[in-house]
Amino acid sequence: MGDKITPDQAPIEAALGSLKEAHKMQDLATIDTAMNELNQVFSSVAQNLYQNPGNETGPDAGQGGGNANTGGNTADDVTDVEFEEVNDNKK
Repeated sequence: MGDKITPDQAPIEAALGSLKEAHKMQDLATIDTAMNELNQVFSSVAQNLYQNPGNETGPDAGQGGGNANTGGNTADDVTDVEFEEVNDNKK
């Protein structure tokens, strides 16, 4: 993921670095602040990714539009089978 969001990567890495430092200090207030900062930065990056669908960085990137049939499993290929539950812990 890191190489796909290069323009926005620096703020995420800075916020993550702050969180790691807060974790090392084991200061809960600083950890909470750093987590909030990281969440805000990541949220803005995610929003930019979703607003720019032309980029190949969204959740369906590299999937050919999301309509590709991968593996040949469709609703018609469902097989209904019977099974028996085996309990090996009989006493």
